[in-house]
Amino acid sequence: ISAPIIFATLAAIVVEKAGFSNIGLEGLMMFSALAGSLGSVQAACPEADTSVQREMLIEISKLLKEAKEARNALKEAVEKTGGESDAVSELANAWGSYIPDWNVRNHHALIDWFGDFCRRNPDNRCALMWLLDNLIDDRRLAEAKEWLAKLEGMDRTFRVPMYRYLIALAAGEKEEAEAKLRELESMENQEWCWAVTLGDIYTLRQEYDKAIGWYRKAQEMQPSPKYVDSAASIAHISEIRGDKAGAIAAYRENLRLLEEEWGIVSGEEYEAVEKAIHELQL
Repeated sequence: ISAPIIFATLAAIVVEKAGFSNIGLEGLMMFSALAGSLGSVQAACPEADTSVQREMLIEISKLLKEAKEARNALKEAVEKTGGESDAVSELANAWGSYIPDWNVRNHHALIDWFGDFCRRNPDNRCALMWLLDNLIDDRRLAEAKEWLAKLEGMDRTFRVPMYRYLIALAAGEKEEAEAKLRELESMENQEWCWAVTLGDIYTLRQEYDKAIGWYRKAQEMQPSPKYVDSAASIAHISEIRGDKAGAIAAYRENLRLLEEEWGIVSGEEYEAVEKAIHELQL
């Protein structure tokens, strides 16, 4: 059984059995992106202090470490076999690659579970948003609109216009999508996540200068302790564009945030950023 499947099972148990709130689910988002440590998740979920919750988080943290080790072993297997197809496919799967087979790629099981959870927990905004994300990704847009109506009843932030934009975009309604994007951009008095969302949208549109502007705005808006997401996103964009100097500057900003905002001056996450800078300087 693959690590992602085991993780998904454990995550479902955590949500259902261990009593995580919306904040806890946001902590699990860090795990799902393979970007957070146990410490950072607990920082995001202050309620995760019961023995059940901590045990689950520790188990997930171990699985993520094992998944990374598996990817490294599979990289070696690909090199040693000269790119043998099974080895390549296993590496792609272990890395969370896009999968062309619809029967594997679609999220019907996740949607079923989250749909049931949301029906039993109608006030859980974060779970509802995960449900919307996956319905839109599977182009189940009629269902997404029904669930979005429920989100409208509990949310007055940028998130509702954001989903209206995403649904219109997925439906191929270009003029409607552009109108919703203008509405989203013009909103006032929003939290910093609004600016990150716009950065993400413009990144996917390959309008990188606009994306970088929104990511920088998001970092300015975010209260301390500030996350490294904006700096990391700018670094990735710069690498994609072949802008080594821009990538190095963004990675150095990433290190500054780790040091000054979180007191992190060593460890796996810190060293990975240092390695990225070193490789760009070669």
